[in-house]
Amino acid sequence: MSGKLLYAGPSMNPLMREGDILQIVPYDGQEIRVGDVVAFPHPETPRKVIHRVVAVGSEGIRTKGDNTAAVDDWLLKPADLLGKVTAIQRQERTLPVPQTVPASLYLLKGRQWLDGTISRLLRPVYHRLAQSGLFQGRLAAWMKPELIYLPRAEGLEWQLWLGKFLIGRKKSDQPRWVIRRPFRLFVDEASLPN
Repeated sequence: MSGKLLYAGPSMNPLMREGDILQIVPYDGQEIRVGDVVAFPHPETPRKVIHRVVAVGSEGIRTKGDNTAAVDDWLLKPADLLGKVTAIQRQERTLPVPQTVPASLYLLKGRQWLDGTISRLLRPVYHRLAQSGLFQGRLAAWMKPELIYLPRAEGLEWQLWLGKFLIGRKKSDQPRWVIRRPFRLFVDEASLPN
């Protein structure tokens, strides 16, 4: 008997997204293969898990989320599986479930690694430039950032907006402003409210 399951969580991103409806078909004696995306009850909690089969052997079935680094700790038996995910319903579309991890995930992970590596290498230069004040005031001349404040239960929150982008914020319990890169280069923090 086929069934449907509402997907939640990040472990199978970007293939699956929060709110997707998954079509689950029981195996009914069919072969379980590496690459199948399967549904099963979590061995330690009442929730359901959607992960990809990464190994099938006489000792059991190993699974892993496409968006997770490690293979799951548990070893499953065929009887543990609710079934195979055969389709993803997203809004008005029905999407297939590929047998392999989507290439877009490798590209995304590579981009995140590259961004992190470049960020670590350039961070000292960036902080020195921000502290030098060399570029400060240039953003205000080019495009006027908007400063707003919002009353919150824990106190006042200041926000600095550039068009539709929130580029900085300071809550009353914070000692200094949190300003997104690269805007700290252009914003004179001393001119902002404390």
